[in-house]
Amino acid sequence: MEYEKTIKEAEELAKILIKKKARKSFGIYYFTWGFYYLYVILISEILSYLNVTNVIIGSLPYFAFVIPLYYTYRMVRDINWEFIVQRHRIENLEKAKKQYTKELAISYVIITIIFTLIFYVIVPLSTSEIVRLVAVSLFVIFILYWLYKALYSANRFVDPKYYDHLAVISFPFLTPVMAGLLPSIMTFSISMLVAMAWLYAGFISILEVSEIE
Repeated sequence: MEYEKTIKEAEELAKILIKKKARKSFGIYYFTWGFYYLYVILISEILSYLNVTNVIIGSLPYFAFVIPLYYTYRMVRDINWEFIVQRHRIENLEKAKKQYTKELAISYVIITIIFTLIFYVIVPLSTSEIVRLVAVSLFVIFILYWLYKALYSANRFVDPKYYDHLAVISFPFLTPVMAGLLPSIMTFSISMLVAMAWLYAGFISILEVSEIE
């Protein structure tokens, strides 16, 4: 009986430690994407000021998205694996982790390709507003689904707080912005508000973990 109690306490402690790590990782996740939004705003203003009209040249600076996207991949890979190990009994741990890492890496490559097609082919080259809106909407739905799984599902990474809600609720407002459907002043204003919401969520997340430590 005492042994079972010790095991249960150890499992509970492991859950707390993993969720603490997950909260810190989520804070960095919010920060990296928040700073990327700010970077995009700044680059857009500079390109507009320089009157850069070449689509290819104008798109090159935006490929910095691989940085926050790669961090997202690393975060999901590491934290999700810890939850898998904690929740399931795995016989061949090393083999299972290699297979898991391989499958996730393939998913990351596919997502990167889709992201590139949407924002560097369809959005800048399509003359149809409907096509651009549908393409961006599919991407936004995918991100919202991932955030739901990470924040609100039974197997969530962290317990959602008000700043998580703020980040999630603000994100869909980028849909018409990313599809290029709004005038420049509205694009700038919405992008800035979303960036501030995500940076705030990142700051509070990391601050919360620091206070616990």
